[in-house]
Amino acid sequence: MSHNSRITVSHTTSKHGILDILFISVKTQIFSFSLLIKILTLHSPSLLILNDLNLKNKTVLDIGTGSGILSIASSISGAKSVVAVDIRDVEDEVMLNASLNNLTNIEAVVGNILEDKTLIKENFDWIFINIGGEETKMFMEYIKNHLNENGNLLVSGLVEWSFDEVKENVESYGFKLQSKHQTNEWVTAVFS
Repeated sequence: MSHNSRITVSHTTSKHGILDILFISVKTQIFSFSLLIKILTLHSPSLLILNDLNLKNKTVLDIGTGSGILSIASSISGAKSVVAVDIRDVEDEVMLNASLNNLTNIEAVVGNILEDKTLIKENFDWIFINIGGEETKMFMEYIKNHLNENGNLLVSGLVEWSFDEVKENVESYGFKLQSKHQTNEWVTAVFS
């Protein structure tokens, strides 16, 4: 898909307010992906970072997907396949947003992947987690076990006052901080 793709999101709500952005009329206008990323960066540093990641032909797991905005951005950026997972029943919303963008490589999974090991069995090149610091710490063993060798982790939805604690926890699993991006109090970090 070209970078002049139609980006459409019906609505989005995150419990931290990171992606609570007005998406009114986006589906009625054509934006370049880069322009949309710049518009949304004011609210979410994770979207700007996605523009710089090499996702071409990579597999992505998006934990805490919500409306699927990071999954959609990953797919448009060239990801081979994306699994969008959330404990809330967001499947219809994610798949609607994917279809509005003519994306067919996104699979929505609903459930508690920490408790139900049958929901996701494969490993991934990239794992995104956008659900906050305490939740990220709860998922670290799962992430370590589902990330391909030489895979990368994007952690978003962090507030600056919890970042050092989360960073220390992530690094205790053998990850190394590659970059940190901050917009106001919100932090997104990439680990390898």
